[in-house]
Amino acid sequence: VTSIKVSDLKQPTANITNSLAGQISGLISYQRSGEPGADNAAFFIRGVTTFGFNNSPLILLDGLQITTSGLARLEPDNIASFSIMKDATATSLYGARGANGVVLVTTKEGKKGKAKVSVRYENSMSAPSQENSFLGAVDYMELYNRAQRMRDPSATLLYSKPKIEGTRNGLDSNIYPDVNWQKELFKDFTVNRRFNNNIDINRSNLRANININLTKTTKVAAKFYSLFERYNGPVVSASDIFYQVSQANPANFPKAYKPDAATQNFNHTLFGNKGNGGFPNPYAESVKGFRDRFANTTLAQFQIKQDLEFITEGLKLRAMASVRTYTENQNERSFTPFYYGANEIQTPTGIEYALYTIQEGTEFLNNPTVSNNGNSNFYYEAVLEYNRAFNEKHAVSGLLVNYFQEALNTIGGNTAFSTLPSRNTGISGRTSYSFDDRYFGEFNFGYNGSEKFAEENRFGFFPSVGFGWIVSNEKFFEENLPDVNLFKLRYSYGLVGNDGISSASDRFFYLSDVNLNNGGTGYSFGSNYNNYYNGFIINRYANENVSWEIATKSNIGIELGLFNKLNIIADI
Repeated sequence: VTSIKVSDLKQPTANITNSLAGQISGLISYQRSGEPGADNAAFFIRGVTTFGFNNSPLILLDGLQITTSGLARLEPDNIASFSIMKDATATSLYGARGANGVVLVTTKEGKKGKAKVSVRYENSMSAPSQENSFLGAVDYMELYNRAQRMRDPSATLLYSKPKIEGTRNGLDSNIYPDVNWQKELFKDFTVNRRFNNNIDINRSNLRANININLTKTTKVAAKFYSLFERYNGPVVSASDIFYQVSQANPANFPKAYKPDAATQNFNHTLFGNKGNGGFPNPYAESVKGFRDRFANTTLAQFQIKQDLEFITEGLKLRAMASVRTYTENQNERSFTPFYYGANEIQTPTGIEYALYTIQEGTEFLNNPTVSNNGNSNFYYEAVLEYNRAFNEKHAVSGLLVNYFQEALNTIGGNTAFSTLPSRNTGISGRTSYSFDDRYFGEFNFGYNGSEKFAEENRFGFFPSVGFGWIVSNEKFFEENLPDVNLFKLRYSYGLVGNDGISSASDRFFYLSDVNLNNGGTGYSFGSNYNNYYNGFIINRYANENVSWEIATKSNIGIELGLFNKLNIIADI
């Protein structure tokens, strides 16, 4: 188990997942996008351990499982501790969920004393770490012509000499366009339209942690967290616009034509295009509409702790019930762009142009596309814990955990697979013994059940063992190597499981999936074959042998402390 200083997470970023890289050995982090709202960093703990649908670490916030997006929205100021669990002995307690490592996050709680108010204001400026360099229109046309002649010396060149020279001399951009699509789209500017499609995210969160001592031996805690998010942005994703910019031709057409005599009174933008499809105009795609989304995440948790010292010293019991809900409502509206092309006309005074329509559009926003999504997750846990030392040399501890989890897709989904509850249950345990702060032994197990598998394979058993020896606490070591304040050897070995081997819409492998009304496999009857009936199709055969994904983990570690100043930890 490795912990991060919370102060190290307070970096100038609105997304805490972007602060994890470089903080912990064994944690691999990468960020695919810098788009606001889509800039979560993906991370693995000691690489990818399983190869099913879900290969991400288990993330627990105050004991409740959350997603990477939930972690990304946490404020560092609300975090009390942040730890990463790596090897089998650390993750075996989580059985079916711990194969890819575990992230443990606890939030701050109240302390005795005077009320304290703290304020932190933070602002940052962002810029692309690297921009692609694209050819200008003249270089593009000359290289295109050269490529044509390399393939066929007699080929008719696509771009004429007057076209290239007119572009080089910066003549009328309607006839001689030279568009740097990246510079045109990805900079600060205001589009004079009837709606705003600039990316804008407003988040606000509310958190309350309340602890009450009912008696000297009974404590209760209630935790509440709610996150509200309002998003406004283009109807086309930023990644799609980036892709279109990389595909666009700088010499094909301008982003929008200047009106000619026939179009000067039109109320719409004359977006450029070539027709026949396959010619993206990134400018039109980026400004044609907007997406408005509101999302709310709520976590509520109740916990009770009971000291059972009246039974025996060191025995404690705690129970927890929690629920997490997520709802999202999204509205998309856009207009259909008017696309135009230009016909060049040779006149005695030079080349003129006449615009012609390629695609009829709309001067109003089309009907909205509305989508809703929501889910809820219920989690119940009971923990019996025992810690005691005997004769100042023998330390014994034990832990027994029973949990039940249910996830429910409350909005959306049109199949039984996606709407039926998803359930997991299990019991986990840990027992450890240490002698004289020198020799350590530990046994862990997880016995977990998942509704995804047939009854014979529904439960999996995931044990692990660990041993440690603090050599520096031996007398012979202390006498001969006083400058080495710590020298510890440790080894662990165990099995961990993963039931996330497929998406939520692909479950219950022990059941067949048959479509009884498939049009593609129907048959026509009658003398004129005019009576058609849909047929059957088997999407998936039943397979009762599908079961847990199991990973074997072993760890050899050395911890070395020198001069009470330098600590070195090495793991294989």
